[in-house]
Amino acid sequence: MADDHLNCTKCPDCGTKLQTKDSRPHDTYGFATVRRRKVCGSCGFRVSTVELQVTVADSLFMEEDE
Repeated sequence: MADDHLNCTKCPDCGTKLQTKDSRPHDTYGFATVRRRKVCGSCGFRVSTVELQVTVADSLFMEEDE
């Protein structure tokens, strides 16, 4: 599967579903985001994500025409 690195719901080490331990608003980048801390209940793997609205993501990552 080509998009395994984008999947933040399963542990990359053992494949168990990650549990969200902390979720809070985050605005360090100048726009509203949500920061989540996740942990695997089986192996203890930890990951932090910063999630943003699709409209913000589209404007940030839009490719410019040449």
